[in-house]
Formats: sequence, C-alpha cells, structure tokens
Amino acid sequence: SPPLMREIETNLKNREGTMLLLNRRGFSTSIRCPQCGKVEECKLCQVSLTFHQEKNLLLCHYCNYQKKVPAVCGECKAPLLRFMGFGTEKVESEIARHFPSARIARMDADTTQKKDSHEKILEQFREQKIDILIGTQMIAKGFDFPHVTLVGVVLADVGLRLPDFRSSERTFQLLTQFAGRAGRGMKPGRVIIQTWMPEHPSIHFAKDHDFLNFYAHEKKSREEFHYPPYRSLVNIIIRSRDEKKAYVFAREIRDALQKEFRPENALLPGIEIIGPAPLPFYKLRGHFRWHVMLKIPKDLLLTPRIYALLIGLKKPSAVAFQIDVDPLNIL
Repeated sequence: SPPLMREIETNLKNREGTMLLLNRRGFSTSIRCPQCGKVEECKLCQVSLTFHQEKNLLLCHYCNYQKKVPAVCGECKAPLLRFMGFGTEKVESEIARHFPSARIARMDADTTQKKDSHEKILEQFREQKIDILIGTQMIAKGFDFPHVTLVGVVLADVGLRLPDFRSSERTFQLLTQFAGRAGRGMKPGRVIIQTWMPEHPSIHFAKDHDFLNFYAHEKKSREEFHYPPYRSLVNIIIRSRDEKKAYVFAREIRDALQKEFRPENALLPGIEIIGPAPLPFYKLRGHFRWHVMLKIPKDLLLTPRIYALLIGLKKPSAVAFQIDVDPLNIL
C-alpha cells in the first residue's frame, strides 16, 4: 500500500532495517482460466497449486506434487491463464521493482533448504548487509535486530480465513510477536498492518497490544461454542483412497459413539458428538478424509474408553483412523 511504501522509502534513506511479513510463500497462490474458471489443482490433494517463479513450476504445499505451467487451459484449451493471489516471492519481486537499489532477502521454506542458509540470511541482516528482509512466520519471533525500525504485515488476513477455532488466536499471536521486532534499539519502531478486516478482534486488539481484551473476547466465544479450555476435544480422523469406504466407516464410528455415550446417560452428561463431516482439506495426499469430533466436559477422562471402542469395530481394508486429543488444529 502507498503508506507502507512511503515508510520503506524513509527507512532506506535513514539506513534503517525493514522487515515484511506475509505468511504465504510462492509467487501466485493459484492459476485460473479466465474463460471457464478452472483452477490448476493438485492431482493428489484438493488444493490449488502455487506458482513458484524461481523454479517456474506449480507446487503443492502439502504433498510436494509439481508440474510445469501449462500453455493452455486443460479444460477449455484457452491460451491465456490468469495468476491469482500472491506470496513472499511476489512481494520480493514488487519491492525490487519499486526500490531497485535496495538490498533485499527473502526467508521462507524455499530459500532455507540448503544447510546453514537460515543462519547466513539472518547474519547478513544483522550486519546490515540487507536492507529489507521479507519472510513467512519464521521471521516473526525470537529475533533482536536493534537497527529494525519498521515492520510491515503485507496481508494480515491469511490465517483468519482458515476454518479452525484457533485461527483468531494464532493471528493475534503472530501479529503481536512480529510487531515486537520493531524498535528494539535506541530508535522507536513503526508497525503497519495491512488488512481487509481492520475490525476483526484479532487485528483490532493486536493493533494496541491489548492482550486482556482479546482474551476476554476469545474466552466468551470459546465458552459459548464449547471449545477449549471449556471442553476437551477428541477428533477422530478417518481416511482412505476409497471415498465411499471412508464415509461409511466414519458413520459407523459416529453411530457407535452415540450408542456408547447416549444423551440420556446421567453418568456422562454434556458429551457432544459432531459429524461425520469432511475435513477442510478433504482430499490430501490421495486420501479422502472425514472426521467425527467429541466435545467432552473437562473432568471426564474418556480417551481410553473411546480408543477401546474404536479398536473393537470391524475396520474395512484400506481405511485408517487416528485419534487426536485436544488437537492443535482441525484442518
């Protein structure tokens, strides 16, 4: 945005360090046909392929499937494909175009694959041989660079769009941690957060480092919808390359749990059984994935009983399941 560009220019004139965060790597997040709307997707995962300009390839960030950029649309054979979205590679390209004399480095999973590359980039930045450091969340916390007086979050909304109850918490953590990279020396720091949702609690409260009010808001939401820390979660993930087998077994698990933990059972009050439902990333690495989730009152320790129940079921061939207790995410 123009305000961030002006601040970067000021920092370059003053020979002060700048850090830019975008928690999404690659050049474009998807390639779409403007004629028929088809998006290039991974053949093993139900996700769009990300274009990486440096390798000139389309990559899947979940299974590492890769393919060359097609010359025409695979569906309607239209010759023009449109690059959608952007990642750290695109930010690096734009910064280099606007500030050709600036010394720029990018730190993400693509640039830190070689041994010691991570340390080399940080050392060069610490010695002020790099003016602008662009990166994903790996540059957000734990670093102390006294010469950094400007940090910019290029798109703060990335994590908020994930269908997970902890997405607000993670976004708040990331923003407050990254904001702490600016102004650690003698000069004061400036933080610019670019967002389409400035009134979202994660961003609104992060802007003022208002931990207490964010906690109060999140606490109320978690309590209302029965999420941790007010309930324990047990997420049962069922996967198979056979879509029907995965769904049928997920239903069997749901039915067995409902029979075991009947609502009318006074000894086991307050247990909620949700699903089966497709996981947000429904097809991953060639497997179709369903889940059944239990919300359990904190004082009930039912994991061994749930596990014994599942082991007792007749599992079809080529179907696997796993139990995730108090999962870090439900993606």
